[in-house]
Amino acid sequence: MAKKASGSRYPGLVSLALAGWLACAALFAQPSPTLRGEWTATTEPSRVYRGKWIGQALAGQPNAAHGSWTLSGEGGKAILSGTWSARKAGRQLQGTWSAQDQYGRSVAGTWQAETPELSSLSLEQMLQVSLQRVVSGTFRSGRLRGNWWIRAFSAPPGSG
Repeated sequence: MAKKASGSRYPGLVSLALAGWLACAALFAQPSPTLRGEWTATTEPSRVYRGKWIGQALAGQPNAAHGSWTLSGEGGKAILSGTWSARKAGRQLQGTWSAQDQYGRSVAGTWQAETPELSSLSLEQMLQVSLQRVVSGTFRSGRLRGNWWIRAFSAPPGSG
């Protein structure tokens, strides 16, 4: 009787062990620290938007992040508040956002951005860099195009 050529006598056991190891790695992946900061964006002609953001990279996914944000109006009062998510591939960031205004009306959209100077970093690393200095890029959301800047501050323990 001819023996079957195979890389292992127990291919199912190897697959099971690998699946178990991957599940444990995902289970014990440490969540990224929650960061909070301020953002500014400009669009043509000479419009400036400002607000605050909170966010963190997803555990085990350094190129994915999510959080919340506000758009400030006169005197710094929040006039929109909502959530955001982002994914990074190379230099390109893509994301979604949604928010409600003070009257309960909902708005939502998608955005794309580039961070040429930080293209070699993961999204999680880019957020960490924003603790030391302002991080900037360009964005496009629908017909709007412009520039953006973020700066982060470490969140106090228990606030994330």
